[in-house]
Amino acid sequence: MKTIYIFLLAVIVSGLDLQAQNLILNPGCDDTLVDGNIPHWQEIIGNNWTQRIASPDPQGGNSYFFPGVAATAELAQVIDIADDSLEIDNGTKYYYFTGYVRAYAQSPPDESNIFLQFRDEGEALLTSFNFGPYTQTQIWLRIDSALSAPPGARKIDIRLHSVRHNGSNNDGYYDELYLGNSPLVGIPEIKQHANFTIYPNPSDGSITLALPGLFPGSELTILNAEGQQLVRREITEHFTVINISTLPPGIYLVKLQHEKMVEVKKMIKK
Repeated sequence: MKTIYIFLLAVIVSGLDLQAQNLILNPGCDDTLVDGNIPHWQEIIGNNWTQRIASPDPQGGNSYFFPGVAATAELAQVIDIADDSLEIDNGTKYYYFTGYVRAYAQSPPDESNIFLQFRDEGEALLTSFNFGPYTQTQIWLRIDSALSAPPGARKIDIRLHSVRHNGSNNDGYYDELYLGNSPLVGIPEIKQHANFTIYPNPSDGSITLALPGLFPGSELTILNAEGQQLVRREITEHFTVINISTLPPGIYLVKLQHEKMVEVKKMIKK
């Protein structure tokens, strides 16, 4: 069975608290350490995972996940999803993931990776969604995705996997992780959104991107189901026509980005 993940539409609202229930325990590494260990998480590789509170500042809360000094470090949490078995086995269950990654400003920077692995009751790996490697150093980079649970899945194994390329510390960081049954809808720092439309959709030749207003410097990208960038275009008009005739039939994501604003919509190529 082919599993498809899509990058979620980051719904932009002003001053809205995060409403969805988070299945991840201690998602921002803010819980008090217990005997030097991070509560609810297990060290798979390395033995120095801990909290970090500055340089850079956390994306949210008081601290974030810091791998320590190991050249390669991996931290894990396993989430039981057996209660959703009916939807999962019918092939209709999606889980929604959001997370922030960042690295220390050095050259070359260390890398952050996030693996979400669906396993059956006996721990056999069914599907793995891999995000990264990321080497963003200037700001916290937000990752959004929807994950299709494969039939038979009963657990989700989340792995934070950092690789050191420079210095004595492993500086691939993580913060504000979320996994839930509903998409995360709060990005409090954003105060505007483009609310663009795509037509025709589905299409077999070209699509038109329509913007209600102009956002100078906006960038449009089209990605396939594996997250690979296929088309990139700067948007300077209210209406932009894009030729998609060379793309194979399937589901694609059209992402519009302007400064901190990100909106993504699904497109179907016939």
